[in-house]
Amino acid sequence: MRRDTSPTSNVFADFTKIRNAKNGKRRKILRKLESRVFERYSLFWLNLPTPERVPAKHWSDVCHEALLHCYTSCTAPSTAALNELERATRPDPYRCPYCLMRQPKTWDHFLAKEDFPEYSTLAPNLVRACDPCNRKKQRNFTNAPRRVVNPYFDPIPDQPLLWCDASVDAQGQLSLLYYIFRDPNVPPPVLDLFERHFEGFELLADMTIEGATIVDTFIQEIVLLRNTPFPAEELDYEISRKLNGLVNYPTNSWEVATFEGLRECASFLNYVNARVAPRADRPPRINRAALKAALRKPLGDEPV
Repeated sequence: MRRDTSPTSNVFADFTKIRNAKNGKRRKILRKLESRVFERYSLFWLNLPTPERVPAKHWSDVCHEALLHCYTSCTAPSTAALNELERATRPDPYRCPYCLMRQPKTWDHFLAKEDFPEYSTLAPNLVRACDPCNRKKQRNFTNAPRRVVNPYFDPIPDQPLLWCDASVDAQGQLSLLYYIFRDPNVPPPVLDLFERHFEGFELLADMTIEGATIVDTFIQEIVLLRNTPFPAEELDYEISRKLNGLVNYPTNSWEVATFEGLRECASFLNYVNARVAPRADRPPRINRAALKAALRKPLGDEPV
């Protein structure tokens, strides 16, 4: 749930280069299909920012296979186009735009390539995503009502919509609850889409696991060299310092939401201080020089 830079490559020239790199029958088929593919490209652009409104076109099995082959079989032009797309849209930090948790290592087709083979190499239809999100995103995610945020074209509000409520129960267990906040200043359709995206990609379970891990690591770091409880202002300083280190992260980053939730949790101070282990005073140092001198002293020299 992050806005990425929209691709600006010449998609028409890219397709021509890719089909020219094919051999034999496929090359002939793709040459004949080129004008129809370009019409479909234009239709994609005409329907922005909602490309899911483009109706699927029926292609014969032979044409369908040839169009898919442009993506599934790497050629020098297709590899160059993908490398350039990744370079031009690479964010910092480098995270999957669907979950903002894992590094992206695969290409997702926003409109499924099985239904829209003509868009299999179309740059604005390709999203660099992590493998778990790519597998979770089903072909029907773009059907109405859509369940996936388009990182190129959807309006992403400036205010945070991903929130985390942190709480400590009577048994001293910390709980993290992530959800989409219904901000009254954000249009309801945008909030509905974010909620469907959050549920469709099953982000609550993933964030709960990862959140518990980073909180545990954070606590271990700050109590490592401490043997007295934290005052409230010092713990708040440590949380603020952590948030300052996330200043370049997207507004809806789960890390940012986690530490914002910890800062609002009144019982987090006691939770942290319960993990501050008092250490015994260090024993007095041994006078090594005196000990060595005593060991070197010959026996029998003591006065009678």
